[in-house]
Order: sequence, then C-alpha cells, then structure tokens
Amino acid sequence: MYQRTDSEALSLATDAAAPIAALAAAERPPWRAGAARERRTVVVGSAGDGTDGRANGAALLAALAGIAATAHDPCLLTIAPGVYDLGATLLHMKAYVDIEGAGEQLTRLTSAVCAPNSGTIVGADHAALRNLTVANAGGGEFAVAIFFSCVTSTYRAFLFDL
Repeated sequence: MYQRTDSEALSLATDAAAPIAALAAAERPPWRAGAARERRTVVVGSAGDGTDGRANGAALLAALAGIAATAHDPCLLTIAPGVYDLGATLLHMKAYVDIEGAGEQLTRLTSAVCAPNSGTIVGADHAALRNLTVANAGGGEFAVAIFFSCVTSTYRAFLFDL
C-alpha cells in the first residue's frame, strides 16, 4: 500500500447543464465539486503472490482502516485486480473515501456475511463505489452484496454476482 497525492481541479460554469456535464466527465460526486485541491490516493494490491483471497481481503480492510478523510481532505482507495475475500467481515465504507476497482471483471470483493442491515459492503454518505464486482456467498435471506442506508452515496460500473 502506498499513498499518492494528485492535484486536480474542477471548475464549473454557471449554467445548469455545465455542472452536470463537468461532474460526469470528472466522475466526481457533486459534494466534491469546487476549487482545486489535493486528493490522496491509497492503492491496495494483492497480498503475497495474489492467490490468497483471504490475505487480499485482510490487506484491503487494513488499508481502509488506515484512512482518515474529511470533506476538505477526501481520499480515493484504488484496489488492484484480484479476488478480495472478506470472510465473515463486512467492509464499512467511510465518508469521503471513494472505492475504485481496476474493472468489473478484474476486481472482485466477496464475503459470507448474512445478517440484517449488512452486506459484503455497507455504504457511507459522501462516498462512491465503482469499477468492481461485489458478491456475497453467505446464502440465506440476508446475503446481500451491497447495503446502502445513506442518502449521498453513488455507485456505478460494477457487477452484482448473485
């Protein structure tokens, strides 16, 4: 895992159509629009030789646990290709931390969580999830891939594996 800081700016025009187009082009949620700012990127890769899904899952959870983000200091957690098995642990997203995989067919998060109001991933306000596959192999009535109870989360370009 390493951190990188990228300088990025998003300027929005005053007419109604321009902010929507600018946000779509930048793939940034509206609460992140504004003046130029530094955004940290934390990259988590496969553990060891990459074939141990449980070790990969533990590395992902550790990387997320080590991130502190705010509205003025957002973060992008980028997940390298591989299978990340979280076991019976769910991944609680954090506010202002976007999670991005390497692609729907390349990055796969899975768990065996089976409980009400939970899932492999539990969403958070002011966070986005994109470019990955999320699965839940827990079986039963409450085996959910993604559980959102928040109002300002976004997700796009990922697969549910049922």
